[in-house]
Amino acid sequence: MMLAKRVAELTDNKFEIRVLVGEQSVPVANFMELIQKNTVDCIHTACFYFHNTNKAFSIDTGIPFGLGSRQLNAWYSEGQGLALSREFFAKFNAVNFPGGNTGTQMGGWSRKEIKSLEDIKGFRMRIVGFGAEILTALGASPVMIPAGNIYSALNQGDLDARSFPPGWAGGKTP
Repeated sequence: MMLAKRVAELTDNKFEIRVLVGEQSVPVANFMELIQKNTVDCIHTACFYFHNTNKAFSIDTGIPFGLGSRQLNAWYSEGQGLALSREFFAKFNAVNFPGGNTGTQMGGWSRKEIKSLEDIKGFRMRIVGFGAEILTALGASPVMIPAGNIYSALNQGDLDARSFPPGWAGGKTP
């Protein structure tokens, strides 16, 4: 919101950024559709939310046990990752601008201990992309919710676990 205010000031209110937090307008999974239809000009999100549209979107974000944040940044700046990803995004009438990352989405943080594969059956975990596919195959029930809703969902018992870097889920770690 500070960025939106500052941009308005710098442009004498000729450029407006409307900040919509979480799912105020549409579910996060529909953001790419908004871009394709020119309903919105820009979004800031994690591309793994578009995994069901095309699995290659997940490569642009954190893949469990994939590239770490420094490796992903190096791939973008030195390994032609930005050029390759822009070529891919163009197929969806979109241009990507890397805006930081949350780091590797490894494992998860759970309300209860997992001792065996049997403990994963019916397990409700906030996880998306390739991680969700793997957990589904193991019998879990992945739940896709925006990052800002993770902490309250854990507290309310709507989730058993989350896959998100420590401290990023509403600034708190369960």
